[in-house]
Amino acid sequence: IQVMMSRFYRNFCDQWVEVLKLMSMSKKALNRRFKGNWEVFDHFYQTEKNVCVLLGHQFNWEWGNVATQWNSQQLFAGIYLPLSGKAMDRLMLYIRRRSGAMLISAQDMLPAFKTLQHQRYILAFMADQSPASDYVKWLPFMHRPAAFFLAPEKAARRAKAAVVFAAVVKLRRGYYRLDLEVLSEDASQEFFGTITEKYVRRLEQELHTRPENWMWTHRRWKKKPPVTKPE
Repeated sequence: IQVMMSRFYRNFCDQWVEVLKLMSMSKKALNRRFKGNWEVFDHFYQTEKNVCVLLGHQFNWEWGNVATQWNSQQLFAGIYLPLSGKAMDRLMLYIRRRSGAMLISAQDMLPAFKTLQHQRYILAFMADQSPASDYVKWLPFMHRPAAFFLAPEKAARRAKAAVVFAAVVKLRRGYYRLDLEVLSEDASQEFFGTITEKYVRRLEQELHTRPENWMWTHRRWKKKPPVTKPE
């Protein structure tokens, strides 16, 4: 645990230094340091399918957001939670939008979804945060019950979109790879809840394989499952 914790804090610090580097990093420089199997997105663009991407807070997801738009034919749109500090929020929006990506506030998603209906898109959800809503599915996650927001699955089903899991692999300091894995060719053909379960199991596998590369500090298990009263 001590070794894992030490590696985590090193990656945590690298993450924010690398985010600041995004302010000036060129497309060529980023593509040299952040590679991916982008042909997965190309396939769905050619077959005229929208894509919902489910990922976790694996370092460096901010590089992944920018690199995805620079290497995809579709519009990349990411759901985000506005930061409480207005100055920092403006800075992060500037960094995230420099690739031409669309940022959608989690507090005001409906108007943005109407805009997306008229084009091919990749919609990304960082679906491992502790949800504020009660519209959740409780699943075992790292040997503890955890609530997962069902909105990503609902959005994918409504759009009949493909669902892709994105794993960020840190190869060495300053170099990453994005592994894209198709969870469903058409979310509307899956039983409701299946997509969320597939995502959780795949994310859990990533944590077992690369525990030092996940954002352990965001209090994932702060919500407690509801107590079922005996009849």
